[in-house]
Amino acid sequence: MVAKLTDVAKLAGVSPTTVSRVINKKGYLSEKTIQKVNEAMRELGYKPNNLARSLQGKSAKLIGLIFPNISHVFYAELIDKLEHQLFKNGYKTIICNSEHDSEKEREYIECWRPIRWTVSFRVVII
Repeated sequence: MVAKLTDVAKLAGVSPTTVSRVINKKGYLSEKTIQKVNEAMRELGYKPNNLARSLQGKSAKLIGLIFPNISHVFYAELIDKLEHQLFKNGYKTIICNSEHDSEKEREYIECWRPIRWTVSFRVVII
C-alpha cells in the first residue's frame, strides 16, 4: 500500500497541513517538527506525487518532448542529453515518439491539453 500524506501526518503527530508545509518548505516550522515529518516520510517510504501536486496547482515542472523517431541515433543522443540537463534543472520529462505521424503528434498534444493550463508544463515538438 502506498503511503498518503495523511499517514505521514498521523505518524508524525502533526496535521496534514504541517506535512504539506514541510514538503513545500512554506511557512515557519520548528526544526523539531521538520525532523519528525521527514522521519515519518522515510519510515513510510512516502514520496510526494509530482503529477498529483501539479493537478492541485503546484508546480511539477513537466516538459513534454515529441520526437519524430526516437530509435534514430541522432534523436536518441539528443533525448539523452536533453533529459539529463532538464532533470539536473528540476524538470521531469515526458518523451513521445510521433513516428513522423502528424496525427499522432496532435493526439499527444490533445492528451496534455487539460493539464497544460494548470501546471508548469511545456510541449516541445522536435
